[in-house]
This record gives sequence, structure tokens and C-alpha cells, in this order.
Amino acid sequence: MEKVKLTLTVSGTTATATSTRPIMGELYAVGVEYASGTNATTDLTLKVVGNDGMPDLPLLTVADNATSGWYYPRGAAVNTSNSAITNSFVCLPLHGKIQANVAQSTDTKVITVTLLYEG
Repeated sequence: MEKVKLTLTVSGTTATATSTRPIMGELYAVGVEYASGTNATTDLTLKVVGNDGMPDLPLLTVADNATSGWYYPRGAAVNTSNSAITNSFVCLPLHGKIQANVAQSTDTKVITVTLLYEG
């Protein structure tokens, strides 16, 4: 298991942090730590960017929250006909830089995002 940590320092109400190198593997968990006093309307989005010309890959959205915790995002599995496989989920692929964005937050607060992945 490997990890990458992104630190966002809010300026005004927004912040963005991007990993310095591309991350390759499968996402297992995301930890989010909000600084004390962070506004409860804080929105966090996490995505893969610069994915070899492919569109950004959304990984996680946490809206209107300031409670630290762990998340385990998964994608819905489909068969070769693109039909959902009932109650089946897969780890999300990572193939590019990871970007975290924060909106509607509190000036100068620090938010730390930690991704645990299998590389």
C-alpha cells in the first residue's frame, strides 16, 4: 500500500493542490482532515488530471462538510454490454496527477487529503 498526501491552504474561500508526480494504481481509501474552525459549508472534490489526453476522472466529492474522516470511493461495475452488475463495485484507477479542490471554505484553514492506493 502506498500513499500520497495533498495539503490545501485556503485563500479566501478556495484552494487547489495537485500531486507533484503522476500516480499509477488503484484507489482504496481517502482520508480528509479539516483544520479546527473550518466552515461546515466546505466542498471538496478530488480527481485525476492530465490522464494521457483523457477527460479528468472524478474520484470523490464531499459537499458541505468539515468533519474529518475516511472515505472508500468505488466505481459501479458493468458488463461488456455496459449493463450494471448488481451490487458489484471496483476500485478506481489512478493514472495521472491527483488534484484536490476546495470551495466555500474558511480563509487560512488547512485541509489535508491522504490517498491510500495500490501501485
